[in-house]
Amino acid sequence: MEQNGISKLDLKRRNRMQIIKLLQQQGPTSRIDLSALLELTRAAVTIITNEMIEQGVLYEKGEVSTVGQKASRGRKKILIDINRNYKFAFGIALDHKKIFIGLSNIGGEVLEKRVYELRANDTKESMMQQIFINMREMMTNNCLTEQQILGAGICLNRRAIRFLNLKVEQNVVDYSSLERMFVREFHMPVVFDSIITGLAAAEIDFSGKYPPDKSAVVIRFADNVDATLVVDNEIYRGYHNNAMNLGHMIVNPDGKPCRCGKRGCAVCEFSDESVYVDIVNMFSKEKTPNLFAAKNGNPNLLRVAEVNEYVLLGDEGVEELFDQMLKSFVLFLNNLIAITDPQRIIFCGHLFENEEFMKRLKEYVARELGSEIADMVAASYLSQEHIYLSGCALAIRRFFVERGGFGTKAEE
Repeated sequence: MEQNGISKLDLKRRNRMQIIKLLQQQGPTSRIDLSALLELTRAAVTIITNEMIEQGVLYEKGEVSTVGQKASRGRKKILIDINRNYKFAFGIALDHKKIFIGLSNIGGEVLEKRVYELRANDTKESMMQQIFINMREMMTNNCLTEQQILGAGICLNRRAIRFLNLKVEQNVVDYSSLERMFVREFHMPVVFDSIITGLAAAEIDFSGKYPPDKSAVVIRFADNVDATLVVDNEIYRGYHNNAMNLGHMIVNPDGKPCRCGKRGCAVCEFSDESVYVDIVNMFSKEKTPNLFAAKNGNPNLLRVAEVNEYVLLGDEGVEELFDQMLKSFVLFLNNLIAITDPQRIIFCGHLFENEEFMKRLKEYVARELGSEIADMVAASYLSQEHIYLSGCALAIRRFFVERGGFGTKAEE
């Protein structure tokens, strides 16, 4: 007989998931306020939260502070919150010839992190073995068993997808070969996605903002220009899994030719690698005297990861490059805001980690587009060295939040 509707277990899981999401977004909250926000009875919220407290998923943080307020009669509100150390998650990011591996608790607080440099003779198998070796060592160092790990999130950039020879059909990557290798080694689930998707999830869930921005565009400048759109705290992927494909948005019609056949694409005008190539090409005692002196005249010492420092050395040639880049950037920003109307635009990448660069950028945006738009621009709280948190965020969302705090089927 066909059954319709939602089962009691599904309803229970959904209610628990909604409570966890609210606590992530609101911070510590009383049962009374959870009841009002979720439109559930106080009795139902009490039953659900008490069970989650018994399981260690939540805990009672204490009474609501009434400092400076008139004392009220009756029982005081007790705040409840997520137990950040209930379980843990691995995050792995494959980015620019490096593997970033991290272990965090549910709140994104890092227990341990590692970086592995890919070698010229590395294969898919040897790369995954390095990940497995590091994961086991990290669990041992932190006295954790596999039962205490929610799962692992593995994030890849486009270069890594090509390196691993993964199939891509209709903008969907087939990660099944990596998944098979992973499940042979560990008794824990694994989720795969792009770095930009994971970064957006980490920005929402780990930044500590209460409440987080409900509508935001998260953009990462590295070897490409990748972006994703956050709507009501969820990642919007688009009908064809291709939303926010900004790398080939034209920002300078007379700009440099792009591999896509057009001119002046964003990836050619202000990705980290594009800026790096421009600086290498102009590197000389005449055009970049400060940089030339800092590198002892050796262009082989220039690094993509250091472009934010080169831009701020004050060399006339680099300053001209920077000004031209800002003109294209402002056009890019203006079009992006007109299309998406976000609450915030969050930038990730080496350039945006530099406070002086961000100051100059915001001043230029304020002058060209107005202070209101400049106030929308922000740097991600995540630096490049913490990029593994993109994987941690995905694993926690999939294996903790979406399951309502049930780590496994057996726990349900």
